[in-house]
Order: sequence, then C-alpha cells, then structure tokens
Amino acid sequence: MYIDLTTSEYPLTEYQVRERLAPTTLANPLPDEHAESLGYAAVQPTEPPMLPNPWDSVRELAPAKVKGVWVQRWEVVPGDEPPTDWRLTPLAFLMRFDQERLAIRTAAKDDVRVEDFLDLAGRAQFVDLSADLVKEGVGYLVAQQLVSPERATEILQTPPIHSEK
Repeated sequence: MYIDLTTSEYPLTEYQVRERLAPTTLANPLPDEHAESLGYAAVQPTEPPMLPNPWDSVRELAPAKVKGVWVQRWEVVPGDEPPTDWRLTPLAFLMRFDQERLAIRTAAKDDVRVEDFLDLAGRAQFVDLSADLVKEGVGYLVAQQLVSPERATEILQTPPIHSEK
C-alpha cells in the first residue's frame, strides 16, 4: 500500500500510483525510493492488535512515519459489552440456595407465599434473576429470615455461568 505524501490519501495500491503518474515510465515493482521521489511512499504493513474482548473491533488509522519508514497503524475500538443474560434453569436457581434450601422447603409447608414462590420457580422454563417477581420472591425470603441479605445479593447478582443455563 502507498500514501500520497501531498494529500495524505491512503490507502493506494501500486496500480493506482502508476495510474496517477502515467505516462511516466516506472520500474516494476516500483522501488520505494523512486515512489517517494514522485510524492508517494510505501507503507509497511503491521499486524492488527489482539482484541481484549470479543465485542471490541479494530480500526486502521492513518499511517505514520517512524524512524524514516511509513508504517500501518491500528487502534482498538471498545465495543458495547453485551448485556448479561440473567436467565438460568430452575434447578440452577434453586441450587443457589444450597445453605438455605431445607429451611425454605420447611417454611413452605406453613407459608403459602414461600410455597408459591418455590412452585413458580420450579415450574418456569427459566428463572430470570433480573425479573421483579424473582427479586420480590427472594426479598420475601429475606423478610422471613430464611435467607440473609448478603446471600440474597450473592444469589441475585452473580451472573449465571454456562452450566446454569
């Protein structure tokens, strides 16, 4: 690739440079020093940087002259992180209550709201931890002192892992 040293137009192929300089006779391939004497410079390719995240992208910048050589430059463009999918299987949701599950099941025998919450969670196609109904249900378990506020936060705010989906 080449850059037009007068206009900074980039990228240009060797064919485009030859076309612009016609009818001048040019060696094939075009020697870098000859191109530069005619107002064009060869740009040395460089590898694009590794992306830190799969949602990021890479963009080519204008070339820069580094130690007398024009080089290709890149930048990483941060992308929008995809939203967390807060859904998990009913079994995975109930398994998050590993420390409290038996106490919750015992309470469900006498408290229809606890029973209903467990029933709904168990029958759902998935449990969405960001859903108001789920937050309210876990909040009720906290109010009944079946789950500590800290555990409720841990249960609701830990993003689901692949095996929980």
